[in-house]
Amino acid sequence: MKEGLDLSAVGQLKTTKVDRQKRIYYINRRSSFGHTVLISTPSDARSFSEALQRMKKTDDHGLEPAIPSEVKVDRVDVNGRRAAVSLRLSASLGIGDAARMTEAILLTAKEFGLFEVTLAVDGRSALGPYPLGERVRVPAGPNMELLTAVGP
Repeated sequence: MKEGLDLSAVGQLKTTKVDRQKRIYYINRRSSFGHTVLISTPSDARSFSEALQRMKKTDDHGLEPAIPSEVKVDRVDVNGRRAAVSLRLSASLGIGDAARMTEAILLTAKEFGLFEVTLAVDGRSALGPYPLGERVRVPAGPNMELLTAVGP
């Protein structure tokens, strides 16, 4: 018996290993449809904590960091499929940018096999629609606010 799958239109298809590179998220304020969106790019970060530090740097393609430079990532603890992230924010971070940053953190957590993230920020109870101090499930995909928005 031959190893693989015989497809009449293609021929013999053998098993192949697929290396799945993790992705991290950046902000694109110049999207072609006029909305600020999260964009993922490949990363060689080896841990969720390292990925968050890389998300504070500008990407090679002109995308903005999803975690602004004035935001300090104080602590990242990973326990199984859950993580806890403590942040220190500047007062100037707007609600929209805070929500996008949080969504980017959650999506990056998903890339590292995490299902839930608990975020902590002194003096705040939420970052956009995301409650602080509670477990938040990672979203199915990016830019959910745009996908669920009701347009004119």
